[in-house]
Amino acid sequence: MSNDASPTLVWFRRDLRLADNAALLAAAERGAPIVPVYVFAPGEESPWAPGAASRVWLHDSLLRLDEALRAKGSRLVLRAGPTREALLRLVDETGATAIYWNRLYEPAFTSRDAALKTELAARGLDARSFAGALLCEPWKVTTKTGGPYRVFTPYWRTCLGAYEVEEPKPAPRALASPRNTARLSPHLHFGEVSPRQTPSRRSASLATKKDATSPPTIRAVFTCGAMGAVRMP
Repeated sequence: MSNDASPTLVWFRRDLRLADNAALLAAAERGAPIVPVYVFAPGEESPWAPGAASRVWLHDSLLRLDEALRAKGSRLVLRAGPTREALLRLVDETGATAIYWNRLYEPAFTSRDAALKTELAARGLDARSFAGALLCEPWKVTTKTGGPYRVFTPYWRTCLGAYEVEEPKPAPRALASPRNTARLSPHLHFGEVSPRQTPSRRSASLATKKDATSPPTIRAVFTCGAMGAVRMP
């Protein structure tokens, strides 16, 4: 467990779950508050950008993930890409000193993630990636000459003979959240409320001392558009 109380960003991608999520479990073990974030950047997935059906599934999966996070005392932060800029901006906003994620394996993602990890480390952040999508990491299963398998059957035999699949790990019992994470964040991000409007709104919110119980879903918390920003407490 780290003695650093600065938040840890957990960057969700194709791992929209709490159980058996290596990056999330590592962040929980660090002991600092956790900021779960999903960055929507379909342009970075070209030429395999998600289609309409995939986006519908993603939408519902993110809602379910947010519900699960809220049950643990946290919530999901949604940002629009580019990914690098979105993550760096969130680091500045939260004061995070660590960012964890589970690896993807497509060439476009591996090169982007490697460059991002190098930049984050150069900025002094604890940037780590974890195995969360495959039973065996690709570079750990090689032929006798050290190269990759090109035929499935010998590859599968090697996996069965060399690796023992671990039992899935349960979700963390609870997730600590930073106290300064604001609901106004997405409204500011999309320019639905100006920065000059926020101080007076924050003062009014503190003055009213309304019940801070978190609603169960993203839609219950956020109403998109300028009117949604105006209605924020």
